[in-house]
Amino acid sequence: MNKQNSMFKPTAKAFVFLVFACLAAGHASAQYWYANPDASGADWRDYFKNFNTEDNGGTTPTVSIVNNSTYGNVWRINKPAGAKRAEFSRAQLSSVDYNFVAGNTYYIGFRFRADVLNNITLEDDDVTVFQWKSAGSGMMQNYPFNMEWNPKTKEYCLNLYGPTTTGQSQSSRKATVWKSTLNENQWVTIVIGFKFSTDPGDGWVSLWKNGSKQTLSNVETGSNYSISTFGDSNRKAYHRTKDGSYTYPKWGAYNESSRKYNLNVELSDLRIDTSYSSARPQ
Repeated sequence: MNKQNSMFKPTAKAFVFLVFACLAAGHASAQYWYANPDASGADWRDYFKNFNTEDNGGTTPTVSIVNNSTYGNVWRINKPAGAKRAEFSRAQLSSVDYNFVAGNTYYIGFRFRADVLNNITLEDDDVTVFQWKSAGSGMMQNYPFNMEWNPKTKEYCLNLYGPTTTGQSQSSRKATVWKSTLNENQWVTIVIGFKFSTDPGDGWVSLWKNGSKQTLSNVETGSNYSISTFGDSNRKAYHRTKDGSYTYPKWGAYNESSRKYNLNVELSDLRIDTSYSSARPQ
């Protein structure tokens, strides 16, 4: 596995070192972000603003670094049964939120697997394992898109959410544009590309699974939303991707239906950049 060996701490000196290391490795963007668990003394606080554990039902979600025989050190998030969420949120460069600029195109890459630890009857409920989350004033979507995994059916899906208006529920504005199967403890490599825009005719979302660009369609839609335009031979869905005062990524386990599960989520090669090639997990 081709790992980056550079380490950054939340200092200006380290940020400069990261940028030059990335340029030397062929990463042309100063916006390159890599949450590297192999770095000496690595700590999640070096790369993320928060580890969200609200609504934890009296439990204690945890983060650790564990060694995987194939991928080396990986991040492990444990969401205990009873907790609603355990999520990394808000990628940071040198203690400053990653700056997603309107009109630009970004790629978020990661390798992921999930494991249900408690011996319970699996139910047909989705667990949110990635969110592109809205926050602040003017928020209309809550999350413009997310990815969910169902422990019972093993369905793994990409959902796009349209803006809500008075009297509309979030679920009625949900369009599932891609579904696949992902077994428990099975690794998958994901890259999500998107143009960051409030204009649904300008913003778009694309998806790569295990290095292959995926075909998107209106697999399932809510009563008030579906994707009206696809491009790039149906491998790009036009959609509003910028919402609220700011929008940011979250990785882990979340939502009310996840409370029943004692769940490990493991993540490796989390990257963000302005090109697919440098955001793709190695």
